[in-house]
Amino acid sequence: MLLLAIGDLHIPDRKPALPAKFRKLLTPGKISQVLSLGNLCDYDTATFLKSLAPREPLIGVRGDQDVFDERDLMNMTLASTENNQSINNGHGPLTGNNSVSLSAGLNRVVKVGDFRIGLVSGHAVIPRGDPDALLINARQLDVDLLLYGGSPRVEAYELDGKFFIAPGSATGAFSPYEEEEDEEEEEKEEAEDNKDHDDKNSETDVTKESEDQENEDDGPGVYSFDKGEPSFCLLDIQGCLCVLYIYTLVGADVKVDKVSYRKP
Repeated sequence: MLLLAIGDLHIPDRKPALPAKFRKLLTPGKISQVLSLGNLCDYDTATFLKSLAPREPLIGVRGDQDVFDERDLMNMTLASTENNQSINNGHGPLTGNNSVSLSAGLNRVVKVGDFRIGLVSGHAVIPRGDPDALLINARQLDVDLLLYGGSPRVEAYELDGKFFIAPGSATGAFSPYEEEEDEEEEEKEEAEDNKDHDDKNSETDVTKESEDQENEDDGPGVYSFDKGEPSFCLLDIQGCLCVLYIYTLVGADVKVDKVSYRKP
């Protein structure tokens, strides 16, 4: 089963549209189901994502910039399921194969193959994007794989036997948290420069310590791409195997990376 994990589009508030090369790649009939990590920000975007997998409901959580309330979500669902009967497709009570099942909540769980997959809105994780905080969320939701939004870049890593994926922003939209991270990095670099200046006699030791610190800051990540590059992920799930395809728009080219994870 091929799943699309996508989020933080911020259309039209921060970006006018999905990149043309992504729209060309994302065509109906290839994707089994769409999982949204929030911050779609408008109905047209939700409708487009729904059209990619017309036989299954669009599953998603609410981002901190989404303006959907419960009444809006109900109206969207009713509009997209007119003349369709209610079904239960293994994902809880939904209202039709053509439904837009966005949740006003901050997390939810779906079952695909042998995997329990959790979806978490980025602002529900404190500190934002922190691996330990995400691990706590994964344990609380009792999931094997956790998708989370709110990250300014795409990330994928395994921690404590669980797989964590941030699809990044599909439009490369600006994130205020990106500036905070840049300021922290600048402060760290300045502190390291001062340390080198004050301890010239131990240059070798300082260099080694700086390299160790860089490795530590990278955390348990398998893949971590530059901030600001539009990205999304495809998950090919077959039984207990998940093959992750990471799509990033680098300049005018679409780069694809592959990561495999097998459930223990």
